[in-house]
Amino acid sequence: MRVFNNISIDEANVLSEFNAGVKNIKGKYLKENIDKYNSIVISKLLIKNAIPYNAIITLTIKLFKEQIGILEFYRNYYTSILVDEFQDTNLLSYWLLNFLITDKTNILLLGDSLQRILWIYRSRTQFTFTCTKYIQFTTYFIGEELSFCIQ
Repeated sequence: MRVFNNISIDEANVLSEFNAGVKNIKGKYLKENIDKYNSIVISKLLIKNAIPYNAIITLTIKLFKEQIGILEFYRNYYTSILVDEFQDTNLLSYWLLNFLITDKTNILLLGDSLQRILWIYRSRTQFTFTCTKYIQFTTYFIGEELSFCIQ
């Protein structure tokens, strides 16, 4: 584990609390603190050639929000999206997917509802609701373990 002497206790707490917010699905907290989190990552960690996993996603979201042309490039380039292990999708990944999905996107979500049951059911419901704004598709549930969507 690397030690970063350039981070204050307050900054370390912001990073830690943000990561806890991701783990505990605290959407409102994450939306309110994503800019502060990104600011600390950019000013304190990137200069030390370090980046946390969550920051890879949050900085991509920042890029897509600020550079619409880049977002449109990726929306056009990736016309089909396959998400394996969907049960492991966290709220940040879900937000990222929402940026990439358009009315022309083909999407296949594969997951095991026996793993991380709370999140897959929340995400399946929320994601289905979000996708139906853009895409006509049908969700199939086979027992409790398997579900899939067909456009």
